[in-house]
Amino acid sequence: MKQNELIRAVTLELSQVSPREFDTKATVHYFADRGFNTLMVFAVGYLYGETYYPSAVMAPHEELDGRDLFGEILAEAKSRNLRVFAYVNSFFGGAEFYEKYPDWTARWADGRETTQVRAKGMCLNSPYREVIAKVSAEVCAR
Repeated sequence: MKQNELIRAVTLELSQVSPREFDTKATVHYFADRGFNTLMVFAVGYLYGETYYPSAVMAPHEELDGRDLFGEILAEAKSRNLRVFAYVNSFFGGAEFYEKYPDWTARWADGRETTQVRAKGMCLNSPYREVIAKVSAEVCAR
């Protein structure tokens, strides 16, 4: 992108697709052909704190079967000169964290936890923030 070029962005909310059926090339080219120059791509989603690439820090989406969907999108975006911003969900975590560390969950004043699908809200004032720092560094290294 050129300096002062307007950002025309679209979000690829991978938590809402089937990774087995997602056509990376067709999707990236569709948006590039329509004048988008930036993609916001989920690296870590909110269904259960799932990653969209093989991760050493968090569990990958169960439908990936070893597929590096995030990496495929990065490569295809690069081939079309698109800027990519990685979205890292830092609030909703998976069972591998809230079951092992229930004191890491975020709670309302009455003690209730925040839940969504198979995830629970995680408190960033707990050691969970270190998990997010590690997964963010992992994403940036890609």
